[in-house]
Amino acid sequence: RVGGLGRHDLVWGGEARYTHDDTRGNLFISVSPERYDHRLLSAFAQDEIELADERLHLTLGGKVEHRDYTGASFQPTARLHWRVTPRHALWTAVSRAQRAPDRIERSMRLAIAGFPMPGGMWGVVGIQGNPAIESEWMTAYEAGYRTVVGDAITVDVAAYVSRYSNLMANVERAPRVE
Repeated sequence: RVGGLGRHDLVWGGEARYTHDDTRGNLFISVSPERYDHRLLSAFAQDEIELADERLHLTLGGKVEHRDYTGASFQPTARLHWRVTPRHALWTAVSRAQRAPDRIERSMRLAIAGFPMPGGMWGVVGIQGNPAIESEWMTAYEAGYRTVVGDAITVDVAAYVSRYSNLMANVERAPRVE
């Protein structure tokens, strides 16, 4: 027991990832820069706290992640589980999660069609990634009820509501000649 708050069950971990891309584009598809080194560092911790006679548990946790192009982010979660009787339980949770853009969304150039221009030149219609794109975020709210029916059947009823912010979208821009 730590600090009189009940029994704790702590889980933690981390990750370090390094990737290297070396791509060769062509007239139709490319990424810029052709060579790219990416580093991802992350750590997580979760503590399940027994609050009342093995019937009430509070789980608190979070993940910290750092990417070269989005910087650091914190993704917390909190969950409360109450075993009302040995066969019935209620739970609720709130969590926040991030989806970081990938290299293609940030730096791809895709030629879709070519067309003749004045003076004998050719123009290209295409799709261009956005190097300033930011991460998407979701905050999820959950609640549920669980019951044990007989000896081998468990039934869960759950409700979820998720709120999204900073969703990525295709944005039309003024055309440019390539």
